[in-house]
Amino acid sequence: CVSQAQAFKPIDFARFHPGGKLGQQLSVVDEVMRPLSSCRVAIESESVRDIYVRYSGRERRVGVILVLNDDGRLVGLFTDSDLARLLERQQDNFFDKPIDSVMTKSPVTIATNSQTMMAVEILASRNLSELPVVDGTGRPIGLIDITDVLSLVPAT
Repeated sequence: CVSQAQAFKPIDFARFHPGGKLGQQLSVVDEVMRPLSSCRVAIESESVRDIYVRYSGRERRVGVILVLNDDGRLVGLFTDSDLARLLERQQDNFFDKPIDSVMTKSPVTIATNSQTMMAVEILASRNLSELPVVDGTGRPIGLIDITDVLSLVPAT
């Protein structure tokens, strides 16, 4: 009754209890994403081999490389699964070619300040493991990994 009288909405509850389930559901992607500094990033002209050598040995990495053009805009993704496919098909000649020849072009993204539940819906509906977060100019600012929001993924 008090909540109704005070016009206390779910967003108000989330503000006072941000760590709870409701708070997580009402959060924005910027609050739960991995910052760009924690992501593997490459320029589209770099070779696959050079990129993997540069990032070898880093702790707690994500399974994707964000591929940028010279202007810093996201133009593609290259996942560890993409690397595994090259190995399975014995296409190791691609390791020394520019990553843009084997990346996924025009990847699915989500805009900064979008609701986290929107990111969860995109990940679930498209069966994705990673979702880049971009600003208004298409430059990545971070990444949502499925493991970051696993508790919010609807059961199927």
